[in-house]
Amino acid sequence: MAQNIKPTPEAHPNDRWAGGIVLIGIGVLVLVVNLVKSDTLAMLVLPLLGIAFLAWAFFSRRFPLVIPGSILLGLGVGVVLAWQMTTTTDEPKGGVVVLGLAAGFLAIALLAPLFEKVRAWWALIPAAILAVVGVPLLMGDQGIRFLEVVGQWWPLILVAVGLYVLFVPRRGQKN
Repeated sequence: MAQNIKPTPEAHPNDRWAGGIVLIGIGVLVLVVNLVKSDTLAMLVLPLLGIAFLAWAFFSRRFPLVIPGSILLGLGVGVVLAWQMTTTTDEPKGGVVVLGLAAGFLAIALLAPLFEKVRAWWALIPAAILAVVGVPLLMGDQGIRFLEVVGQWWPLILVAVGLYVLFVPRRGQKN
């Protein structure tokens, strides 16, 4: 009995070069950070990793690499910005990091059309959720109270979506 085995896609010649260069770059970067023991350089590891993955994605034309690249870059920029802040409270700093991560997910959706036949609308969902959390965190105590209320009542959204799924017919479908 023959199995239905799908052929693996041929590796693009750029994949090997891009992968090798990215791995060498990451290795050199982390080694330098370990040897120099610089906080500033250590803060740049995440955004530089994100840039490396994005470069690899565009060089090899592989969209899946955009996902870790965008997330690492967004998170890294958020961490760097929060680190640069001189506030005395942690809430605004946390909000900046969360918004950086939201920007990373947004970048996935925005970069997807640059790749053939790729749509990543799904990335807008975590981007929106992270933004809804990040903005109130920037507001301090008032924002925290808002998030507590939202945290208690957000399940009503699931109830509403469930009711919609049950009672709103799809196009071309009879009840």
